[in-house]
Amino acid sequence: FDRVKISEENVLRRGNRPGVSKNGSDFTEKNSYQLAFLQLVLLTSIAGAGKAALREGIAFVQPRNRTFNLPAGNGRPLPKDDPLVQRVIGKVSSLVYSAETHVLALAQHLEELYQLAQRGKATEADFVAVEIKAFQAQQIVIPTVLEATTAIFDVGGASATSRSRQFDRHWRNARTAASHNPAIQRERAIGDFWLNGVAPSKPLRDAVANGAGDAATARIAANDAVDCGVS
Repeated sequence: FDRVKISEENVLRRGNRPGVSKNGSDFTEKNSYQLAFLQLVLLTSIAGAGKAALREGIAFVQPRNRTFNLPAGNGRPLPKDDPLVQRVIGKVSSLVYSAETHVLALAQHLEELYQLAQRGKATEADFVAVEIKAFQAQQIVIPTVLEATTAIFDVGGASATSRSRQFDRHWRNARTAASHNPAIQRERAIGDFWLNGVAPSKPLRDAVANGAGDAATARIAANDAVDCGVS
């Protein structure tokens, strides 16, 4: 983007973001939804990659008149009428729906928390609960979209791998966004919370509070709070 106009109220600087301390260190306060919000941004991007793959897959199938190197006719249905192709689209659309549903649910949880915080009624437990929901959504959305962006190739055989169509970019986009937050780390954090009551952001807050350096250094120092996609 170049020369995009942004209003002042939409600019969040270090030091005035929700849950950021006065000296600008990230995640030093318990009551912050910043971590969950960043997860939502990434998960929204991942779900969007799935929707794009589905949209382009449908557009690819509808005008086609060949199925697996054979022309239609002589009893062979058009690709859009082929039960196997229909099944692929049905599967991919269901996977995309699942991912989108989880993302929208997480967005609703964050909105409800924001409203509570605005009224001064949000508790530490409320913030931790939304962090857990964000990590749980990640465990569903990432593999679901990666499966969808792989399955979409089955609608057209080798022709679906054409460089001109670039179906592979949807998988790559989803995989790249997902790699910002290793799901295996988040999965462990969820288990630690349910078994031991440890909030997901606690290791990072402790690292900053103990003088581990700036926020970037602290992210590296804390196993559970790896790169959140923030520079």
